[in-house]
Amino acid sequence: MESFGELLTRYMSRSGISDSELARHLGVSRQTIFRWKEGHTARPRERDDVLKIAARLRLSDTERDTLLLAAGFPPQSAPAIPAALAATEPAPQPLASAEPQLAPRTAPGASRTRPRWVVLLFVAVLTVLAAVASSVTFLNTLENSKIATVSSFPTPAAVFAEQIILLGRLQSGGGDPPNFDVTARVRQAIERELDAARLDRVRVVVSPNEITDPLTAETVRTRSGAVLALWGTYQGAATTLQLISPTEPTAQTLQINSSSPDNLRALALLLVAQLARQRSDSDLARAALTQALALPNLPAALQSYLATERKEIR
Repeated sequence: MESFGELLTRYMSRSGISDSELARHLGVSRQTIFRWKEGHTARPRERDDVLKIAARLRLSDTERDTLLLAAGFPPQSAPAIPAALAATEPAPQPLASAEPQLAPRTAPGASRTRPRWVVLLFVAVLTVLAAVASSVTFLNTLENSKIATVSSFPTPAAVFAEQIILLGRLQSGGGDPPNFDVTARVRQAIERELDAARLDRVRVVVSPNEITDPLTAETVRTRSGAVLALWGTYQGAATTLQLISPTEPTAQTLQINSSSPDNLRALALLLVAQLARQRSDSDLARAALTQALALPNLPAALQSYLATERKEIR
């Protein structure tokens, strides 16, 4: 039997639905869809999520029930009743006598009642068998999920609420603009490192409104429920960013070269470390900062800030 991840991959490929589109439909992060497909997370925790997936991918009833069973949930459709037991009326019997019947006979009535009880009993047995099979599948899936979690992380992973990174659209500070979208490049670098770190339930949201000062940034961050806010300006590839978080009420200024993959990666690893610290995952935070500090050609201010952050990790 195919796993939930294998079925999801096949159905999404057939329908042409992307990870991002399905994630928006379910209200989860793109990393969650990726982890389901790759088997890092065995299945959704909620049955309704599987039903929403089936509806969005326009699965048939059989495909929907197959996906539910693979996720460890009972199927949506009731078990089919064999045609031999579906009839509730007995076949007509020839009359023993041509004489009219003066009183209704009770035997035919009894024969009509008995098949209904047989049908109900058959449905009940099938329902119990389906429930037992679903329970076994669920326990196997749960056990596989535990094994995957232990093998993927140095310490057991806890379940966290979704973390949002608010990215204000970066504004031009003058000069010739670069030949790429600076905001999009910063966002792609962040999402790439989030995927590499396997941080589940994290989403990068680009603010539709301009963020030009710390007060506006903190207001928008609080209203959106974001844990980090990042905004700034650029002149050519020279990009000046401001970063605030609940633990850093004062905006931290970071300068990077947005045309440098190493600069962008160092910035993204810094954000990964801050998210990991909020999850009390010191090992991941330290590893991310160590990787960032090993990158070449970092601006002095950024390198100093990364070193300070690593020293604060207990």
